[in-house]
Amino acid sequence: IAFAGALLSGYLFEGPLCGAQADQQQPKGMASFVERQNPAPMPHGPFEFVSDNLWYVEGTAKIGMMTFPRGMVVCRDPSTRELALINPIRLSPDGERQLAELGKVADVVRIGFHGMDVAHYQSKDFADAQGASNPPAVWSFQDLREKYGAVVTHELTEDGELPSALRAFNARVIVLGTLPKESMEALLLLETGNGNALVSGDCFQSHEKPRGNLMSRWLMPVFGFRGKCVIGPMWLKILTKEMDKTQVLALKEDISRVKDWQFESLLSGHGCIRDGTAKDGVVKAVDVAFA
Repeated sequence: IAFAGALLSGYLFEGPLCGAQADQQQPKGMASFVERQNPAPMPHGPFEFVSDNLWYVEGTAKIGMMTFPRGMVVCRDPSTRELALINPIRLSPDGERQLAELGKVADVVRIGFHGMDVAHYQSKDFADAQGASNPPAVWSFQDLREKYGAVVTHELTEDGELPSALRAFNARVIVLGTLPKESMEALLLLETGNGNALVSGDCFQSHEKPRGNLMSRWLMPVFGFRGKCVIGPMWLKILTKEMDKTQVLALKEDISRVKDWQFESLLSGHGCIRDGTAKDGVVKAVDVAFA
């Protein structure tokens, strides 16, 4: 356990503020972790076809000596060929060439915790590579300028405007508003030709098959990252650490709204389920996490 803790202290995150900053007000929840801004591309897989105009790319992130999966969803508006990237990950040069073949990135949508790659898509280098005069719009709940060097242009809300590539899938949004604003997350429902798909950031994850390097395959299950569908154990533990019972129950009711949606697939920031059993897995994950 001590060894695992040492590894996690070398996370992609720099960890809670300390030292000279310890006297300042500490951010709470997931905001107490700071990811490295605009890191170099990590290895990733191919663009996996999900449905017409919808793809999933599984990439990786590094935690000390471990690597673990991070997934990005690519949606395309068929009428304009504009792309929206949900849970954005930075691609290799070859990956960006393949992305350009699919269309032009018009929107970057951050629905969960990870935001370290958002600034890359607003960079001049990426705009020049796309032949674009303006960077993509960025959708999120928080100001990302200080933490990630990215500029949020649109606030993501349940009843507000959405990118055209999401409107093409009649997207619906659940914002987990019972979470602190600095740790807020959203769930999206996309209507596809192969059944509906639930898109999640850190909330719902799939770790049925161990992935990553040997260290990751050993340690991730120890920290609860195992099973076909789970609510991110670290995510939930950090967010509920300072909540009382009433607040935890309110969070459960907030997340449980997803039970009213009908979907067959889960496209998560950490793993996916594409065998038609995602709804059963999500319902069970909620019941187990808040038992």
